[in-house]
Amino acid sequence: MDLATIFLMAAAAVLAAVLSVAATAVIVKRRLVPPEVRSLVLEREPDEADGPAERAPAVPPLELTGPLRPGPAHGPDPAVRLYVKPGRRTAEILIIDGRGLLEYARIDDGPRYDDVYLGEVLGPDSGDTGLFVDIGEDAEAFLDINEGVNASRRPGDRVLCRLTGLPRGAKGYQVSDQVGLKGRYVTLLRDRPDVMATGNLYQHLDDADAGLLSRKWKERCAAAGRGVMVRDDAGTASRSLYEKDFGYLMDRMRKLERHLEDPRSPAPARLAHASVYETVLEAVLSSLDRADAFRSVTVVGGWRGKFITDLKAQISRSRSGALAALKIARKSLYNRREIEAPLDEMRNKLDRRAVRAACPSGANLVIEQTEALISVDVNSAGARRHYGEADEEYALRINSEAASTLARTLRLLNLGGIVVVDFIDMAADAARERLLNRVRQSFDRHEPLLRRPAEINLGTISPTTGVLDLTRRRDGYSLWEESKTQPQAATGRGR
Repeated sequence: MDLATIFLMAAAAVLAAVLSVAATAVIVKRRLVPPEVRSLVLEREPDEADGPAERAPAVPPLELTGPLRPGPAHGPDPAVRLYVKPGRRTAEILIIDGRGLLEYARIDDGPRYDDVYLGEVLGPDSGDTGLFVDIGEDAEAFLDINEGVNASRRPGDRVLCRLTGLPRGAKGYQVSDQVGLKGRYVTLLRDRPDVMATGNLYQHLDDADAGLLSRKWKERCAAAGRGVMVRDDAGTASRSLYEKDFGYLMDRMRKLERHLEDPRSPAPARLAHASVYETVLEAVLSSLDRADAFRSVTVVGGWRGKFITDLKAQISRSRSGALAALKIARKSLYNRREIEAPLDEMRNKLDRRAVRAACPSGANLVIEQTEALISVDVNSAGARRHYGEADEEYALRINSEAASTLARTLRLLNLGGIVVVDFIDMAADAARERLLNRVRQSFDRHEPLLRRPAEINLGTISPTTGVLDLTRRRDGYSLWEESKTQPQAATGRGR
């Protein structure tokens, strides 16, 4: 046997050994780390203006204080990250920074805003202000006549309606007969031929294509009694993709109306409903487009490949600088400490009666939820008075901190309804007006990113008691409500 043959045999043996070791490592890795707990990271590329990366300083545990968004002069915070964690029937979205959980949303397959139903009229309410409708869910729905509803409808009549409100306490669902379908680029409205909002076409198409589409859509909508709006977040695409999206929505609307016209179609029934996957993708895109505070988006579990692909496809059509700066940086293993620990920590802070939220100065809020309202008591507690600080200045400083902490807490826990806040009393009218402006600014600053912005209506601050009343209309799931109905959630859920 010559030397060359010996060398080739030795090389083949070494190669076989290497491949065997690699195959063994892959098998062991898959056994120890199943695919559903691996993740992909979509990471923002560092900007030269951000300067060299520095290690984030140690921070104390989360105390429900501090804003989500850094100041515009500081750029994105490298510690602020968004996580997508799908489950079997639900998905969780978390915004986490170095101190803990900043915002949390859970998406399940239950009724959601803009779902379309074929309902049956049960009858008018006692004041003839609306109609009660059976939509096939666990509670009846209310259809407000002030929204243009035909008051001549009788019990047993069928109605095509869109879900506009979820149950709150003893109140059931709210629906509207103004049905709209949202596509990738446009939104189609039923029975609204007066609505033709196509100006955004000129931002994404050349003038000739935009003008042609606008004229064509206007003719088709007038003939079918439709309205059309080009979405504000519609990305750059070809004319054919816009036409395809519009045609798909027109066909889908006709199918919905056939259910209304065909007495053989079962009613009540849910006719249009976005999947959990589609809803989460929409929420992540919306949050990325509205804020530049994220350094990365981490997708955990079986969605990771498809979700990142779809997210990249949407980003490529967008002109948003925040989205365009995101690129896939690396693959990573599931890090329980990064994702689960902040959520468990937050659940452990919630008991069945009250939540205590600390302010930076040492003051705190005690938040209690009752059947009728949410009460908030502002306590100065360990807050120290600055040297030479007058009573009115001290009260305004503590109350301003409390306003910011309250807005952030309501956002994080997603609480809604009537909120009564007992501030530290201030005698001067000017001080109360300044505080009311601080409250308004705080709620504007802490608008949720993972769900619809909450509707906030502020009252006035009482000159005798210092009490402020406000209402907050929340959308979706509340972490605090889960802690009351599922006391064991902190120890075993979602693992």
